Amino acid sequence: MLAETRSLQKEIILLLNPTRKVGSPVSRPITEKLAQQCGAVLVLEPAQGLALKTARKGTGNWRICVRGVAAHAGVDFQKGANALLELARIIENRQHWTDLKRGLTVSVGVAAGGTKMNVVPDHAWAEVDVRIARKADGPRHRAQIRRSQAKGQALLH
Repeated sequence: MLAETRSLQKEIILLLNPTRKVGSPVSRPITEKLAQQCGAVLVLEPAQGLALKTARKGTGNWRICVRGVAAHAGVDFQKGANALLELARIIENRQHWTDLKRGLTVSVGVAAGGTKMNVVPDHAWAEVDVRIARKADGPRHRAQIRRSQAKGQALLH
């Protein structure tokens, strides 16, 4: 259609990425290199409804890790430090980093910890998904994560 209307006088590059949903581990450098050569990009992924997708959010993920002190839940409860309880507090705080007006969302999607039901858990972790609509929010959010790292509460990946 673009060729017929003479709206495009440049080469068209078609890139198919079968691993996008898992983070494009192999194709990301290829995608970035091709993007540098392009004046415009059409993402042919369906949007909600029949709308044309005109933008994509930036995405990132990181992991929250918490260490506690294991103890028997019935005999030595007071000697323990519950890593899951601390993780819950951190998760609640991180949810407040979401700013819907800016198009920034922070979502804890997976969390786990402990070893047995009758043991105060000495470790816990959570996987965090971040979406940004504005490029400038990336460094700002990364700074928040770095402050969490300084407290021993986050690992970037």
